Amino acid sequence: MKPDIIKEFDQLTHNITAELDNIELQLRLASDTYQQELDALDYLDDKHGLTDELHARIYAQMKKQAIK
Repeated sequence: MKPDIIKEFDQLTHNITAELDNIELQLRLASDTYQQELDALDYLDDKHGLTDELHARIYAQMKKQAIK
């Protein structure tokens, strides 16, 4: 595989992670409950399964909070 492809894919992965972090923070700030965060995902047009990742992140936060 060409090094350019690997570099481009690494950059894409980095950008997606940064954007998901940003969206997750925005959802958290705009919502009073985890359920509101999850419900907001229904309004996102998702062609690449990114809401699945956001759902997993929100669920992980819920679990972390419940353990405290």
